[in-house]
Amino acid sequence: MTLVLIPAYKPDARLVTLCRELLDAGLSVLVVDDGSGPDFLPIFEDVQLLGCHVERHAVNLGKGRALKTGINAAMNRYPDLAGLVTADADGQHTCK
Repeated sequence: MTLVLIPAYKPDARLVTLCRELLDAGLSVLVVDDGSGPDFLPIFEDVQLLGCHVERHAVNLGKGRALKTGINAAMNRYPDLAGLVTADADGQHTCK
């Protein structure tokens, strides 16, 4: 299994689109909400409804900490993990 890890701080709807594309490509997705706050909860709920796992920080701790949180969660949640790729929440890097 290959997992895409996406650290996200105050994302917009592009995160939902990116997650949908990654899931459609047959990949598993883990998103780390890096303390985005309640205004962004609907976006994280949308990606969860798509089938992504979401980890959360109560406050913004930065991209490095979000990556560490995601890697730790991936190692605990996915014992058959063969590889992990990181992506930007803004969809800058596409699947195509």
